[in-house]
Amino acid sequence: RSRILTPDALFTASILRLVLGGGFLVVGPVFLPDVPRFFVPAVLLVTTLGTAFFGLMGLMSYRRPFPAAVIALTMLVVAWLALLAAYPLSWPLAFVDMILIVWLIRTVAIARNERI
Repeated sequence: RSRILTPDALFTASILRLVLGGGFLVVGPVFLPDVPRFFVPAVLLVTTLGTAFFGLMGLMSYRRPFPAAVIALTMLVVAWLALLAAYPLSWPLAFVDMILIVWLIRTVAIARNERI
């Protein structure tokens, strides 16, 4: 097959980051007992950087699908753990990000079959 699926999966992860971040921006205050002043800027920053990062990994995956998928998954897990360690009250965002982690695990499996 001539079509590489990994870029599509990583671009989808970029869109998922945008949608999940936007959803958390709206719903997050419901789960947080005391919304910190930095909540909106922090969520916007994480959402924007995550969206851009997954987009860049999507571009990288045209040439190197497996490393791009592994880097995307690894960086998300590292950022996810760092966020939970720094701000334990951010568990609702971490819970929502499980969707993205599962998607990226699936992306790594796809990329493993497309090694160039």
